[in-house]
Amino acid sequence: MNSNLQKRSSIVTSFIITLFLISQTAFAQTTTTNEPTITAGVTPDSWMYGLDVAIDQISLLLTFDNGAKARKGLEIARERLLEVKEMAEENKLDAAGRAQNEHANVLGTVTSAVEGIERANSTEEIEEEIEIEKELEEHEKEIITIKDELKVKIKIKGEATEEQQALIDTILNSLENKTGKVKIEIDNKKGRTKIKIKLQTGMSDEEIEEEIDEIEEKKGLTRIRLEWAQKAIEHAEEKITTAQEKINEKRVEGVNVTITEDYLSQANTLLAQAKDALNATEYRDARKLAKEAVKLAMHAKRGKSFVEIEETKVKAEVVGNVTQAKIKVKFTSTITEREILASEILNKLKLDKETISNMLEIETEEEKELKERLRAEVKTKDGISKVEAKFEFTLNTTNRDEIVNGVYDKLSTLTIEDITNALEIEVEKRELEIEVEIEEDKAEVEVEIEGVDTKFTLDTTDRDKIIAEIASRTGLTTKEIEQVIEFEEKVEEEKVELEEGLEKINKTKEKLMELQEKGVDVSKALEELTRTETEFKEGLFVGDLEEALESVEEEAKPKEKEPECVIDVDCKEGEICVEGECEKGGK
Repeated sequence: MNSNLQKRSSIVTSFIITLFLISQTAFAQTTTTNEPTITAGVTPDSWMYGLDVAIDQISLLLTFDNGAKARKGLEIARERLLEVKEMAEENKLDAAGRAQNEHANVLGTVTSAVEGIERANSTEEIEEEIEIEKELEEHEKEIITIKDELKVKIKIKGEATEEQQALIDTILNSLENKTGKVKIEIDNKKGRTKIKIKLQTGMSDEEIEEEIDEIEEKKGLTRIRLEWAQKAIEHAEEKITTAQEKINEKRVEGVNVTITEDYLSQANTLLAQAKDALNATEYRDARKLAKEAVKLAMHAKRGKSFVEIEETKVKAEVVGNVTQAKIKVKFTSTITEREILASEILNKLKLDKETISNMLEIETEEEKELKERLRAEVKTKDGISKVEAKFEFTLNTTNRDEIVNGVYDKLSTLTIEDITNALEIEVEKRELEIEVEIEEDKAEVEVEIEGVDTKFTLDTTDRDKIIAEIASRTGLTTKEIEQVIEFEEKVEEEKVELEEGLEKINKTKEKLMELQEKGVDVSKALEELTRTETEFKEGLFVGDLEEALESVEEEAKPKEKEPECVIDVDCKEGEICVEGECEKGGK
């Protein structure tokens, strides 16, 4: 019995070692060059996929250095991403979903590995963390690139149903969201390593940040952040332009666009701040600001509105020979990003002496608990933040002018770190927007939940059925949907443009046929016109249609014969030049 058990144990051990050696061989084959080539390899629709995943898991399990484990995990994640891409292209969505789950599992391993990175030299430790962060940024870039490629391919092929397209979007969004969680852990780990560097070297915070900036520049992370920031700013500019066009249309229709213009103004302000941050090489801030600008522009495009609440109070309670000061600010904002909210709160609290003096209310209290406390509370709902901040402190005076000066001095010492540490954000409800465009007998639905877009088409215009279908696909309640859903009858502008364009094409075709009847060779022009007509019907034509048709007509016109001569010397001896032709008659 014991010998059988030992025999089985030996077999299992040998099998595991064999799998590990296979994995190391495969890994070595992809890393013999400076730029490793990652391929999908065995895909989830194969019976060998479970073995492939097991080999990767064993490889990670037997990689004991956490830095190496994180990097190997990211390589495996790239392989899983390519599997998702290949399966989605083949419309094998169950297999794509399986690859997505394995992608999430391996990034979970990466997160744990990052948390466990330890080096005796803290500078080397943060260098490794930055290298992994760079690789993660590259992986996120790959996800977005593949996401965009798949959208185009699926649209061109037209083989996937709207429901299948929505499922593909969900899978790809999940991949992107998972990388965001790993980035948070890397940021947290870098923060702990900075403290370690400070303890080991005695460097100041400023010196540490300068050294980290140099490392990030050397590793190429700064360049990647620059590219992200530039793309985010371009995206914000596009959304703002679209929103402005929508507002202009509504203004022509007689709609009051005051509030939406306010949103757009705020979006432009954030975009300007994003560009300033970009110029100041604060690329992460630039990207965040540009993303906030996109949200505001989308609010403006959809005509969202809210009531602006703003309140500032300065109160002083005199207790014996001391004063308890209380400064309170309350306002509503479209900002939801923590860092930007903290900056906005700080700006609201930085009051000048004149404002403090005008607002100051002084009361006398017999007994009062004296304390110093800073609180900042934010409740966000549907992209709107309701902010309330209160700063309490004690002043050793009861004189009004001294109270004003004391409050001013105390507020002036507040820093962004103070606000950030005191800030508590409560998300009351997920950010949700639903827009439905009705055209003929179909409904184009766009649902955005927490910044994640899902689009699909329904073969119905019945509003109750549309709401029921949205609830079925998203898991939202009917009440949630009814609170935010917007219906819009789509004007048939595209249809009118298509009919007008085809009419122009037919007129050009008639002109070509008339030339052909006169014996002119118009075969090349007809071929070009047919290609233009096909592209125009399929929505693939790019450029100015009228210019293209003029070019076709010009191509078909019979070419004028070039003159044989200009002056007599161009002709042979004994000939003269008459209206471009050489004729006899000369000496």
